[in-house]
Amino acid sequence: MRYPVAIEPSTVTPADGVIVPDLPGWFSADDITHEALAGAEEAAAAWLEAALDSGEPIPSLSSPERLRTTAEYQGWRFGVITLARAAPDCQITPMAMRYTDVR
Repeated sequence: MRYPVAIEPSTVTPADGVIVPDLPGWFSADDITHEALAGAEEAAAAWLEAALDSGEPIPSLSSPERLRTTAEYQGWRFGVITLARAAPDCQITPMAMRYTDVR
């Protein structure tokens, strides 16, 4: 599963904020962008696991191109994180920093 991420560049502190717009309710932040992205992968995997465990539907994926045109994300950078699920009854896990920048 390839989820688009939105990266908000910091204006006050050195930390970048990262969200997966399709999975609301959390964010990741770190002074080092790849660390913030790693946190985003972990949080997205946990979000999806919790949704599956509780029988909640998994949201459809947005495209980074659509997000880029959204006023809410003006000036943000975009990319994609990759999550994997080995089998239907297995845990969802991040795929070792397979982040693709799609500015």
